[in-house]
Amino acid sequence: LNYVDGVTSAVQTQLDTKAALTADQSWSGSQRGTVSDVGTKTANFDFDLNTSNNFKITIGANAKEFGFTNIASSVGQSGTIEVVNGAYTLQYGTEIHFVGGTPPTLTQSATSFLAYYVPSSSVVFVQHMLNVKAQS
Repeated sequence: LNYVDGVTSAVQTQLDTKAALTADQSWSGSQRGTVSDVGTKTANFDFDLNTSNNFKITIGANAKEFGFTNIASSVGQSGTIEVVNGAYTLQYGTEIHFVGGTPPTLTQSATSFLAYYVPSSSVVFVQHMLNVKAQS
């Protein structure tokens, strides 16, 4: 029993040491985030920041508004949203702050990207890249 307790204690010490990534880390491989495709939305929709960093959404009808949830627990998080716009107008939640203070008008029937960063428990900064397409 003492041997098992000693091994268990040693393993727990290693887990505690490895689990606390409090120092700067250097990664040798590429880092990727899964894209969470939330599908086609036809009503208001909030991106849950506890589920992913990167999202894809297709606007299927006049979604009156989209925004974010779990902002308070996501301070420091950043990511992207691919927006496939099916020729519908989109509005944004009051927690979203755009560069220059003016929400973008997404190009209809095009793909756009929104890059976001959460600086505080109630604000999400967003920068837009509209009508993204291949070079001609």
